Amino acid sequence: SFGARVALRATALAPVGAVDRVLLLSAAEYAGPARRHATSETGRHAQIINVASSENALFNLVFRALIRPEARGDRHATGALSDLPNWTEIIIDAAADRAAAARLGFPIKPAPTRVCHWSTYLRGGVFPLYRALLDPARPRLVADLRAALAEARPEPRPLFPVLDPQMLRWQ
Repeated sequence: SFGARVALRATALAPVGAVDRVLLLSAAEYAGPARRHATSETGRHAQIINVASSENALFNLVFRALIRPEARGDRHATGALSDLPNWTEIIIDAAADRAAAARLGFPIKPAPTRVCHWSTYLRGGVFPLYRALLDPARPRLVADLRAALAEARPEPRPLFPVLDPQMLRWQ
């Protein structure tokens, strides 16, 4: 989770072409810095895949309570960067997202619990997907996943529907 902050910053500082793909699991980062790093010279040339789950919502709230954003009102990166062409987000507890992954040959099991920080690591079926996403021999997989997700999602939905959105903002 906090490794996402390190990975995004390192991507922005790396030479152009040094980073091809970045895989973030339960990213603990704000949208402002994530956008800045993802749109840096090197970041624009990298595909960034953010794997999230609403099972991590409690931990995202703890993150927000303990670490203030650089800019007042900044929100969590998950759900905030879908407009970036190099940012792909898969919500592994969303049925539509799991169906999209399954259509590409990567079935992901449903959530065994409602609260779990390690869901993006422990969920059955996620590691074959991660290996394939990071495999340089599969250059089209990120684009295929992005297209499958766009097709599978009937409409934009809140990432954490059980939470009041105001809980996710600094006042």
